[in-house]
Amino acid sequence: MKKKTLTNILTRILVILLIILVSAIAFLGIQKKELNNWKNILPDYTLSKELSNIRTFVFSVDTSTEEVEDENAENSTNATTENQTEGEKTETPKKQVPVNDPSVLNVDNYKKSKEVISERLKKFGITDYSVTVNEENGEISVDVPYKSITDYTVSLGINKGTFLLIDTDTKENLISQDLIKSVTVNYKQSSATQSTQSKYASYDIGLVVKFKKDGLSKLNEISKKYIETMNENGEATQKTVTVQIDGEDRYTTYFSPEGNYTELFIPISQNVSTENMDTFNDKYNEAAVIASELNTESMPIKYSLTKGTFIESYTGENFLKCAAIALAVVVAILSIILIAKYKTIGILATIIEIGFIAIHSLLIRAAVVSLTLSGLAAILTVTIMNYILISMLINKEKVIEQLEACKKFIINIIPFIITIIVFAFSRNVHLQSVGMVAIWGIITFIYTVLVAMLLLRKNKKNGVE
Repeated sequence: MKKKTLTNILTRILVILLIILVSAIAFLGIQKKELNNWKNILPDYTLSKELSNIRTFVFSVDTSTEEVEDENAENSTNATTENQTEGEKTETPKKQVPVNDPSVLNVDNYKKSKEVISERLKKFGITDYSVTVNEENGEISVDVPYKSITDYTVSLGINKGTFLLIDTDTKENLISQDLIKSVTVNYKQSSATQSTQSKYASYDIGLVVKFKKDGLSKLNEISKKYIETMNENGEATQKTVTVQIDGEDRYTTYFSPEGNYTELFIPISQNVSTENMDTFNDKYNEAAVIASELNTESMPIKYSLTKGTFIESYTGENFLKCAAIALAVVVAILSIILIAKYKTIGILATIIEIGFIAIHSLLIRAAVVSLTLSGLAAILTVTIMNYILISMLINKEKVIEQLEACKKFIINIIPFIITIIVFAFSRNVHLQSVGMVAIWGIITFIYTVLVAMLLLRKNKKNGVE
């Protein structure tokens, strides 16, 4: 009996310590050294536009022209004339053409451009946004929460997002965008770091391009052709390929003939020092913008930025702090009630309640739930519901009694569960926020039930088991 009692005590102590650890992680974060700085590796809360300042961008159809070679122009310069020397070359005739062919300016492509921009924003990590399109002139308006990354919305809206791998000399298209499977951002230590004595490392920040099956076969095929060779004089020459992104040459390279390539690393910014982390992060985000573009379809229409405005949030900068204080006050009141009514076991119930808040906060951050004012109210709601659940489980003598109490609780909240599931699939950002916050709260109730079975059962004769 004594051995069983000791085991129960040690189990309770271990559970309490785990709850305290998880709570500390949720409220204080996990600090990890990244390059030269310490960074909290836990995800931040994702705030809606109403809880942050707003940036608004207006994109209009680009009406400019570009200079291209005139293939249809009469060219009488194939032979030399009296005014030309025999070895002199004539210039290829040029002409000005619209960057947007009139044939692409239609409602379907206006709508398609809106969809592409929306998908790019999502892939870049901006989840709460609104994108509208004027179907008459194609003008697109984008509203996003104001954060350090939202200025990159401009690039997401004006870049067409095209990719080509071409022969550097002949300009032959070797691999096109339709052969790409996925694009991610990464960085690797540059050769500059190894050749200097600087205490700050330098990195090449770029894109890791993975290809579909056909693209991978093509990549390994050209890797045997575009290599370094030795000429008759023993001099090294390279046959190279060039990566073009949005029509701009971004990187030229050649391959190792012995290599078996599964992906292609394309440096976007080279030799970026970690001495200035703001610059490093800017370069990283620039690469992330390109990755977001290449992971979606190309824009059917070329756009240009015509307006950008800043709108200050009406909720104020200290609103979230006030909301956190309000939640803390509610938890404090509930804790006082539990402790006053149940004494020692009330302290255990309070620890469970704090653990619930911690785990719930971790889940909604990991799930990238966009928090609105309604979502914050949902956090308070599920916190109070968890208190009710604890009150129903407390002092039950047997596990079966706790399971019966849990069953009764679930039956009582079935209408609530149905409602939040419907909300979660809503396109309305407020309803969706409520639904997702509450769903993760319901899931976290499982933690409460399991821990209550270990900590809150009470024996009539001996008090806490």
